[in-house]
Amino acid sequence: MRLNHSLISSNFFLLVANQSKIKIVTPSLSLKFVPEELLIYCRGFRLMHFHFSDNGLKTEAFSMTNTMAKNQQLISSVVQQEAMLRSLDKTEIATPMDYPTHMFESAMDWENEIERLGATSWRVTPLNERCDTCTSLSKYFVVPCKLLDNDLKNTFAHFQQRRIPRWSWHHPGGGDLLRSAGFQTNTDPDKEDLRSIRSLLFGNHSQSVIIDTTEDLPSVADIQASFLKLRALCCSDTSTPVSNEKWLSNLEGSHWLDHVRSCLKKASEVSMLLSEGNRSIVLQEPEDRDINCLMTSLVQVLSDPHSRTLSGFQSLVQKEWVSAGHPFMQRINHFKQSDKEESPVFLLFLDCVWQCLQQFPTAFEFTESYLLALHDSTYNLFCSTFTHNCPWDRIRGSQRHSSSQTYTPVNGWRDIVREKIFLNGDYKSVEEVKSAPPTVWEWSLFYRHSRRQQFRNPMYHIRKQAVLNGNGLMHNTDMVRSGV
Repeated sequence: MRLNHSLISSNFFLLVANQSKIKIVTPSLSLKFVPEELLIYCRGFRLMHFHFSDNGLKTEAFSMTNTMAKNQQLISSVVQQEAMLRSLDKTEIATPMDYPTHMFESAMDWENEIERLGATSWRVTPLNERCDTCTSLSKYFVVPCKLLDNDLKNTFAHFQQRRIPRWSWHHPGGGDLLRSAGFQTNTDPDKEDLRSIRSLLFGNHSQSVIIDTTEDLPSVADIQASFLKLRALCCSDTSTPVSNEKWLSNLEGSHWLDHVRSCLKKASEVSMLLSEGNRSIVLQEPEDRDINCLMTSLVQVLSDPHSRTLSGFQSLVQKEWVSAGHPFMQRINHFKQSDKEESPVFLLFLDCVWQCLQQFPTAFEFTESYLLALHDSTYNLFCSTFTHNCPWDRIRGSQRHSSSQTYTPVNGWRDIVREKIFLNGDYKSVEEVKSAPPTVWEWSLFYRHSRRQQFRNPMYHIRKQAVLNGNGLMHNTDMVRSGV
C-alpha cells in the first residue's frame, strides 16, 4: 500500500476496526487485536478505506498499521517541509501563475475591471490607501465618478465598521451590483451626508434596490450548525450499516442542501433584477463580510462568463473575498482559537458553484478537481491568501515575517524599517517585498503538473463574445433563470 503525500495533511486521523471493535490510532497506542479494516479520514470529508484480506496477511496488517501510527506525525511534518521548501524557492525564483489573476491590491486592477465591464460612470478612489479610513476594506475600491473624495469622507461614519456602499460588478444591460454594511443606528447625517449616501446607493441610476441578505438566507451560525451535522454524517462509524433512506433523511436534516438552494435562488433573483433595467442593486449585510461575499460572487458566476474561467474565477475570489475582508482566520479557524466564530461560508460558496458545474458542465473552464484543490488550499498556512482577516492584517503579517535589521560590509548594521519605499499605497521595505509569502494561485508550488492538468475542463465551450438575448442576459441564461 503506497499513499501519495498530497492526499495526507496534518488534518487527518487513522481508525482501525474488526468485527467488534473500532479504535483511533495514535503513536502511543498498542494494538491488542488484528485489524481487519483501516480508515484514513482526511480533510474535506475525504475517506480512504482499506480492507485487509484473511489470506495470510494478518501479520502484515498488524505491522503496517503500527508503522503508520508511529510515523503519523512524521508524514505530516514531511508534507509541511515539502510545502515550506517550495514556498522558499519562490522567493529566489519568481514562479509564474498558471492562470493570470488580478489581486485587486492596486488601483490598476480595479481600473482594468471597470474597463473590462464598460462601467464608465465609476472611478477608483484611493481614500483608504493606507487602510486608516477602514481597516477591514481594501486599499482601493470603486465609487460613482460624480462623488468627490471630500464628500465621501463623511459617509464612512454612518455605516457599520465604516464599510460604505461600493461597486462590485456592472451588467451589460446597464445595472450595477453594489455591496454595503448596515446603517449605523446612532448617527444623524446632515443634508450633505444624506446627499453623498444617496449618491453612493443610487450610483448613476434613478432607481436603487436594497436587498437585505440576512432575509431568507442562512446566518453564519446556521451554516456552521449544518456543516457540523454534515461532517458527522459523512464521518460516521462505517462499521454500522445505515440504510440509504436513513442516510438521505439525515442529510436532509442537516439543512446543508437547503442553504445551497436558498443561496442559488437568491443569486438568481438578483441576477434577473440586474438584467431587467437600469438600476443599482445594493446587497446589504450588517458587517458586509460573510453572506455578501457569497452573494456577490454567485451573482457574477451566474451572469458573467469571465467569472467561469480559471483566471476570472480566481480574480473573483480575490475581489469579493480576500480584498473585501472576509474573516478567514475566524471562519476557517486554523489554530482552533475560537469555535464560536468558526463557519465554512467559503465552502458553502464552493458547493454552490459545484452544483452549477454539475448542471452546466460546458459553461465552466475549471473542474471539480480544481474546486477540491481550492477548498484544500484554505488550510494552507504557507500562503497569505486565506490566513488573514483583511488586507490590513495581511500587510502587517508580511511585515512581521521580516527582520528589523540587516548587515552589509559597507554600512554595517542598519534598521530596515527606516528605509522604505512606497508601494501600492503602503510603505514597505525592499526586504519585506522579497519575503512576502506566496499566494494559493501559484499552484505549481504545491501541486504536481499532472494534478494541475486536471483543473482544466475539456468540455468547456469557449465563446469569443457574450451573446445577449431579449432580457439582456449573457449566454447560458438557463443558469440564471432556473435558480439552479
